[in-house]
This record gives sequence, C-alpha cells and structure tokens, in this order.
Amino acid sequence: MNLIPRTIENSAYSFVLVAVLLIALAGGKTEKVRDYAICTYRNTGLFSSGMYPDPPIYGTMLRDERYKLTVYLNPVGSKEPIEGQLFDMDNDENELHNLWNSPGHRDIRLRLTAKLLGWETRQELMLGSRGGDMFPSPSQRLDNRLK
Repeated sequence: MNLIPRTIENSAYSFVLVAVLLIALAGGKTEKVRDYAICTYRNTGLFSSGMYPDPPIYGTMLRDERYKLTVYLNPVGSKEPIEGQLFDMDNDENELHNLWNSPGHRDIRLRLTAKLLGWETRQELMLGSRGGDMFPSPSQRLDNRLK
C-alpha cells in the first residue's frame, strides 16, 4: 500500500510526509510501504577541485529484495546505448558479477527497468524536473578533500 499521495501541491509537505513514514518504518511502527528502494545521483557531487565530474554522471539505482539495478543516463544528444549494472545480491553481495548483459537475466533487467521508469515518471509529475545544472560560484564551493 502506497501511503504517499500521487499528487501533492505542496512539495515541502511531501518531504515531511516521507520523513514521518521513514521514522515509522525505522521504529517498526508500520509495515513496509514498497518492496523496493531507489537512490538517484544527478551529477551533484563536487570533486576536490570544486567542479562537477566531466563527463557528467547521472545514475539511478533500484534495489528490491534480491536484485540491485543501476541505470546510467547518457548526456542529452548522446547516441551511446544506455549502460547499467545488475547484481544478484543473494549470490553476489560484493557486486563482482554484473548481469546487465546476461541473456539469462534479461527479463529481470527489463522488469526492474520498467519499475524504475514508472517511479521516475511519478517523481517528474509530482515534483517537476531538476531544471538544469547550475555550478556554484567559487565562494559557494565546498572543500570536500579528506584531511
């Protein structure tokens, strides 16, 4: 059962709702909301130089009870095929054997990719797009080097 409304006019409200649900889940006060977890990376981490990675890195990961799928998105206008990773976490917890191109795992990759695409679409409809890249000014850059 999905407890988060599909459309919310106030996106700040949606983040509060998600936080409340996560606290309840962590405390064992509610059953799981979904059978998967998703993590996105949209070239937002800065290198020690204060700049984004070049070429940019855009990826989204979906983890269900057994598999972990990561899809890397190509820059706009790229003619390169979409790349990714698929790991069987029951049999390869160290993620050493990428099953992305395995014919025997094609249906699993397609099923998880479809689930990921559905989630991405709902996020876009609910929250809108990221709106493009903006580089921080030199005074706003963080020094993230290990000391």
